[in-house]
This record gives sequence, structure tokens and C-alpha cells, in this order.
Amino acid sequence: MSDVPLRVLLVEDDEEDYLLTKKLLRANGPRAMDVKWVRTADAALEELRQPHHDVCLVDYRLGADSGLTLIEKAVTDGFLGPMIVLTGRGDHDVDVTAMKVGAADYLVKDQTTPQLLERVIRHSVERKEAAMALRHSEEQLRQWQKMEAIGSLAGGVAHEINGLLSVILCYSELLVADCKSDDPIRADLEEVHAAGVRAADLTRQLLAFSRRQLLEPEVVDLNDVIAGMEGMLHRLIGVDIELTSIAAPGLGRILVDYRQMEQVIMNLAVNARDAMPEGGRLTVETADVVLDARDAAKLSGVEPGPYVMLSVTDTGTGMDALTQSRMFDPFFTTKGVGKGTGLGLSTVFGIVKQSGGGIAAQSEPGQGTTFRTYFPRTSPGATNGAGQPRSQPPGARIAIGRLIATPVSGKGP
Repeated sequence: MSDVPLRVLLVEDDEEDYLLTKKLLRANGPRAMDVKWVRTADAALEELRQPHHDVCLVDYRLGADSGLTLIEKAVTDGFLGPMIVLTGRGDHDVDVTAMKVGAADYLVKDQTTPQLLERVIRHSVERKEAAMALRHSEEQLRQWQKMEAIGSLAGGVAHEINGLLSVILCYSELLVADCKSDDPIRADLEEVHAAGVRAADLTRQLLAFSRRQLLEPEVVDLNDVIAGMEGMLHRLIGVDIELTSIAAPGLGRILVDYRQMEQVIMNLAVNARDAMPEGGRLTVETADVVLDARDAAKLSGVEPGPYVMLSVTDTGTGMDALTQSRMFDPFFTTKGVGKGTGLGLSTVFGIVKQSGGGIAAQSEPGQGTTFRTYFPRTSPGATNGAGQPRSQPPGARIAIGRLIATPVSGKGP
């Protein structure tokens, strides 16, 4: 057990019983208990709506109210901690009914010792934590399976369309070349070609999401990538948004496609900009981190070990839970019609995953958003295909997102 005091809410209408239970909680237990007492069900519900309590002890009788009704309402309201019933008599029916409404356990008052009370609370908390961890893992697995299914479908369609677009673009270029500058049909052919290029951009983003895009991995210093993009990022986000870059000294190297890393940073910056229509602050930060087994499990498909983290934080509108559950879906967008394709974050997701990394978001409505991407740190002295780590002067190459439509293999890396 942790040395941090366990926060206990005691719901008891009788002061003598409260003092007795408080004495039991503070006697002989190896873990300190921070106890708060309320007398009524309404006061208890108000307390349980705030994240201030780890466990709740509820008297079976609260005057004219029932402690079991309180438990049922608290669970419905979303209280996640265990709730333990305190009763004046041992009764099998009480036990069964308490479990049905969501109680973790029940104790008979005159049979309760400090050791028994501490053990029941500890076991209830541990069971609840294990159940929540299992639920989180199941949700992560369902999300992962959903993204895999969507990615497979999107990638297959995009691959086929990309091949057709290559033909359209090739022949439209030939026709344009054969037309004289004053030929009235030339402008129409140029529009056909421009539309084909825009469609190719969309298919490439879908291929990136589905991880069917061919990459050119090389050893990269992420700080160099960000430094080379700062001028473009300032122009991209506008004068109303303050850009702060925090580069970790001696940052580890990563093996990624340089252009795709630029795309990741740019898409995250655009997403942040759109979340701050009245202006704000955008912070881009790098750091070397080591993910343990618990951290890696939260990222789905990521192994524990050393990583380079890129975080992009905005002070914008934030996202609710429903939006976060769909934020990486292709074509999902909260923007107005014609203001976005809904492929920005899905492209980031695909590039990060294809590069062997993971991505997570932390956001609350009105509190801004932080996206953290993790890329496996490569071993010291690793080289790219040419035999040397990249030494890219800032600003030497910026991929703005114009993609050439060429046939792409349908196979993954």
C-alpha cells in the first residue's frame, strides 16, 4: 500500500457510530486514513461528485433513507471508487442486495475490528483499481481493432484510387503539353490536372493513415526538424498565436522518414491553430523518455524502452471524451463544411504507427490539448542508408503537403 493517506468518505447519521468507525479506521491500520464525515445521502452525493474520495463507507440506514439507494445513485452518477456498506446486523439478504446495487463489500458493525476494516477497504480498493485497469485495456484494444479495420479499408480503397489517379494525371499532363497557350481547352485540362493532384493528396494521406505508404527512413535529430520548420510554423499559425519551442539538449536520434516527420509537426500545428480561433499559445517540446510497461500499454502496440517524445500543446478549446474517441478517424472533423478534410490527425496517427511509435492526447473542454508522440530512440552511431546520420541545415527541405501521385505498393513495411 502507498504511504499517501487513503481518502475515506464516511456516510453515517449517528454521531456515536461515526466516532466508533473513525476510531476503528485510525487504530492499528498500516495505512493512514483521511476521514470526512457527512450525515445525509444528499450531502454524500454532493461530495462523491467531486474527485476527492478514494472509498466510501455507507451506513445501511440513513434516517428515512437507505444507504443502498445512495450507493445506486452514486454509481449512476459516475463515482468510480469502492463503496462499502456498514450494517448493524448480519443478513445474507443485505449482502446480496448490496452487491446488486454496486457495493464492493459489507461489514457488520459490532463484528468489525480495525484489522478487518483495514483489510476490507484495502482489498476493495485493489479490486476496483484492477477492474478499472482491465476496462481501460479492453477499451484500448477495441480502439486499436477499430483503427486497424478502418485503416485496412481506407488503405485498400486509396491504393486502388491512387493507381487510377496516376493515369489521369499522366494523360492530363500530356494533353496540356500538346495544347498551345491560347487553346481554349488548355484551361479546362489544367483544372482536371489540378483536381487530380488534390485527389492524390487525399489518397496519400489515407495511405499514411493505413500505414501502406513507402517510407524512406533515416537517422534524424528531431530538434533539427523543428528548427528547420520554425519560420514556416510562424506563418502557418499567424500572428495571434505565440509559438514556443523547447528543445531538449543532447536529444537522442530516431529512425524516421524526414518528410513524414515534417508532416506530423505541421498537421499537429494546424490542428492546434484551428483550436485557437481567438489566439493563444502553441508549445512544441522534445524530450528523451523511457516508457515502462504500464506507460507502453497505454499507447497500444508500443514496447517498453527508450523513446524520443514530441509534444505539441495548445491553449485552445480542448476536446470532450466523445471527440477524443474519434479524433484519429479519417474524415472525422469538428470544423465547418469546407474547412477541413478530417485527415490531419489520421495522417499523424498512421505516420507515427508506421514509424514504430505511439501517440496519446490529453485534453479537457476549455483547457487546451496536448498531443504526445513517441518514437523509438535509435542506438548511438546508427546511420541512414547512405551510411551517415542526417545533417540537415535548417530550412533546407520543407514538405508543405503537395504530394505527387505515383503508384504505391499495397504492402506494409
